[in-house]
Amino acid sequence: MPENEHPEMRDRALEALALARASGVPWLATMARVQPVATGDASAVELRIGYHGPSGAGLVGVAMLADLALGAALRSQVGVRRALPTLTLTLELDPEPPRPWTSVRARSEPPRGGLGRTHGTVLSGETVVGRCLATFAVPGSAARLDPLPWEVPEAVTPLVHSTAEPLTDAEQAVLTAMRTLDAEHGRPWADALLAKACQDGPDGRFLHPNAAMLNRSGQVQGAVLFWFAAASSEVDGHLVSGHIQFLTPADPRTSLLARPVAVHETRRTVFVHTEVSQRGQPVASADFVFRRAERKP
Repeated sequence: MPENEHPEMRDRALEALALARASGVPWLATMARVQPVATGDASAVELRIGYHGPSGAGLVGVAMLADLALGAALRSQVGVRRALPTLTLTLELDPEPPRPWTSVRARSEPPRGGLGRTHGTVLSGETVVGRCLATFAVPGSAARLDPLPWEVPEAVTPLVHSTAEPLTDAEQAVLTAMRTLDAEHGRPWADALLAKACQDGPDGRFLHPNAAMLNRSGQVQGAVLFWFAAASSEVDGHLVSGHIQFLTPADPRTSLLARPVAVHETRRTVFVHTEVSQRGQPVASADFVFRRAERKP
């Protein structure tokens, strides 16, 4: 077996796919084993990552966890079946070297004028290592969704160990990629999975969406877009602040293009603006602040 093959990752992804099919939870979230945490506070919702895998879940993991927890906090007020499109997502993270992000604890303000705003903290164990904010659209009448298991605990779906239907080509491609993640170099498994779907081009970086990247509506997850916009900058440092505006849903059948521009640099800090588009149309607009990695003497 080649050095970089990890068949156990494929097995975990297959198990996660079965659970995703049974519960309606996005596949990437079941791979990370997102689950609720009892807070003892009726005004707070906390979700954690139950499986970190090699080197933790990484930036896409914490962005996904933030989006899901912030959305759950708002749905606890407006109804667990409400579809709440994410309009903006902001992450502010500890500038120290990356540590395992384990959970996000979120609270929501009452929605006003068709908008819902939520805020939360990113935790590593009981230590606060970041903060997150999001704005959601709260349509007056919208599609009704099945409750997510962590939003209705009594509806938690038992773990399923086999898929009921044959694998699609798209699903098989994800499972194949999971076996060959570049985990031995310290890259988080979720970031490594998405990186395999990226390709550099003359005008920027392309992301070819796959079956693991989709949300419940069948569109590319906002956390994936956040990761793609940030990772495309290729700054040698740690993300300490990121804000993204989701302009239009991303079609999973078409490649996405990220064009990052460094708008300002200092000795320790880099400011980057990134536009994400699809078929020439804007999908997302993002701004990031990176802290350069300290160079060893």
